[in-house]
Amino acid sequence: MSRSIALLICLVGGLTMLVSPFLPMATGWANDVTDWFNILAAMAFVVSPRSAARMIWARSTRRCSLVAARTQAWRVLRSSSESSIS
Repeated sequence: MSRSIALLICLVGGLTMLVSPFLPMATGWANDVTDWFNILAAMAFVVSPRSAARMIWARSTRRCSLVAARTQAWRVLRSSSESSIS
């Protein structure tokens, strides 16, 4: 749903920019679309690094917890095999 809304917004904006040189009444629309594009681009520059950092942080903490779980499992296996040998 959100992807189709984004595509619809891009389609309307692109068509407006394409048609604006040929229609005198649409020149103001092209300026409005350009202004909105600049606002959305600025918001994307702010939001995307934060989102990427959050994703990288989650991935690294998950990886660390998996490594800790593996080492704990190896310790348990090693201690059980040592106790069965004795």
